[in-house]
Amino acid sequence: MDKGGESGELTEANVDTFRIQFTNFVREYCGSAQNSSTITAQKRERIIKYLKNVKSEPSARFRFWVRSKGFRIVQITDEESILAVPPKSDDPNDPQALFRRVPITDEFFDIIYAAHCENGHVGQAQTFSAVKAMYALIPRIMIIKFIEMCPQCSTSHIYMAKRRRQAAQQGAFITPDKLAGTTSPFGEVKRDSDQMQDDTFDESEDVNVVDNQQDMASALSELFSGKMAGPDLESGGGQVETEDMSSDPSNLAFSCHLCKQVFTKRKALQKHITSHQDYRPSVPLQKISPQSRKRCLNVAFTSSFLEPSSRRLRVARKRVILDVNSSPSVAQAILLAASRPDIELIAINCVAGHVSVLNACENTLRVLKACGREDVHVCRGAEKSLLGLLGKPENLPGIVWSTKVNGHIQAEHSVSYLIRCVNENPGEISLLCLGPLTNLALALRLDPLIATNLRELIIVGGNIEGQGNVSSCSEQNFLFDPEAAHIVLQEVQDAAILPFEVSQRHSIPFRHFSTWLNAGTDISNFLIESVTQEDLQQQAKVGVVSPEVFAIAMVIDPSIVLEKEKLYVTVELKGEYSRGLMVVDRMGHLGKQANMFVLKNLDLSKTQALFGALFANGTAVTAAAGPVPGSQPSGTIVCLSGGSGSREHTPLLFKDAKVTIL
Repeated sequence: MDKGGESGELTEANVDTFRIQFTNFVREYCGSAQNSSTITAQKRERIIKYLKNVKSEPSARFRFWVRSKGFRIVQITDEESILAVPPKSDDPNDPQALFRRVPITDEFFDIIYAAHCENGHVGQAQTFSAVKAMYALIPRIMIIKFIEMCPQCSTSHIYMAKRRRQAAQQGAFITPDKLAGTTSPFGEVKRDSDQMQDDTFDESEDVNVVDNQQDMASALSELFSGKMAGPDLESGGGQVETEDMSSDPSNLAFSCHLCKQVFTKRKALQKHITSHQDYRPSVPLQKISPQSRKRCLNVAFTSSFLEPSSRRLRVARKRVILDVNSSPSVAQAILLAASRPDIELIAINCVAGHVSVLNACENTLRVLKACGREDVHVCRGAEKSLLGLLGKPENLPGIVWSTKVNGHIQAEHSVSYLIRCVNENPGEISLLCLGPLTNLALALRLDPLIATNLRELIIVGGNIEGQGNVSSCSEQNFLFDPEAAHIVLQEVQDAAILPFEVSQRHSIPFRHFSTWLNAGTDISNFLIESVTQEDLQQQAKVGVVSPEVFAIAMVIDPSIVLEKEKLYVTVELKGEYSRGLMVVDRMGHLGKQANMFVLKNLDLSKTQALFGALFANGTAVTAAAGPVPGSQPSGTIVCLSGGSGSREHTPLLFKDAKVTIL
């Protein structure tokens, strides 16, 4: 490639050559990569055709991909339609709250050239942020390769050092071995710049350029002083031509594209361009906050001179997505997950089941508002089971579920959101299915790779002893959509299943639960209003069964699982009385390989401690209607009132509503 002379000045001739070489690289890279982050002209026309007429596209996978990316036609002109993706932020003052155009591969050169060269040959980070603010789906590797191939940037300090390393590996330098050998000619050692290939540079290759130059100089001095035996040098027979590889700033030249003024330093060029009266870049640079440039050095050490309270403990946050319907026990699990500093609750996907999907979304927003986590995304998922069964239109009977909803449900579907998040963060996200498995089954049908990209999968549902809670032998989550459960159990390996019977054996004693309800906090008040008085009476007899809380606790502390067994499990789909029953092959009669971990024993005390920490900071409220729970006799339990419709109330303690524990 023409470098424009020794200075590497960018001229019209080598810009055209540069354009051809870079465009060829883009076409070769995008053609071999087969990725969805680049769009050719043919693919753009296919997307636009589908957006104008949905029925014109026969491929279901392509239709889902277009919807998941969120492509929109933002402008239709006589010549072409402009394709864009929606903004990531809803804030009108946010620079990312604008639609970003989706360019094709043939437009990459002009876009990156405008962001990089017209702003004074800025670095990779600034170039990428400028391009990303206005355009979408341009890979960072394209910007890196563009700067490496740039005629001016390739002769600067950083990229010239890389070329030195490659040249040294390819034998471009004169070494004593070359000069002493009789078979290797040394008459021409300078490589023509037109023959240098723009290959990628390996940063791991450690070549000491200074040592090579010193060896060359010492070898030449010894050769001409007669101290080294070498081939006979006849007159004019061996002309040694060396290349000055020093990074002399005087050899570098950066020309301004506005006034053609030449600068020897890139910073001077950038300062000149930004102050120029004609400076109007088509892809302007993004302002960088001063806080983002600060590098924080976190050093962890132990010293006997420091108090334990003066050191901040850092824990690795586990990224979690919840897939839920709605119930009081699900609300308890959301409260626990949203309040933990070691859990990054990415989103809550809702699905139809015990209630409709709309009621599930609204109830989830109410729970998040109660714990102050309205930043968590709530996505609306499947409204029906795979066979078309709708959720119950009636909402939960608790008082809190009828209050006004103030929140935002994401426009993106739960299935699309799940696929995108899992594929963008492979091996990082834990998925907890606390309701029917319809969303996960649809996601597996659209993209089976998410089964391997999940960090872990915990399923609450199914049964192992033939006991049911909504039918004679079926559990509620599996019975609502048995086909979805069958798909998940067949396509996912090594997931953990918490069956119905095991959760019944691990109920939280109500004497602990009533103490938490009387903590007088916003969360305790919310939990009181989430159930009816009849539910409290029943819980006082059998305890509080909340398998969803155990699922969250297992993510926080895996040691809570005391016993599990890997078995082959599937779902009965055709039984007249046993539809939705989880079939467990303990004896191996089916002859199939074990696919799931069935949980059999859990640590109840650790789970109680984790859930009780929600109310540890609350101040207990002593009601005028009666004494606090701790003053009651050990053989009684105090039930709390849920009769008041006001959110601002003090939990009342009934004097005459005592239930004897058997």
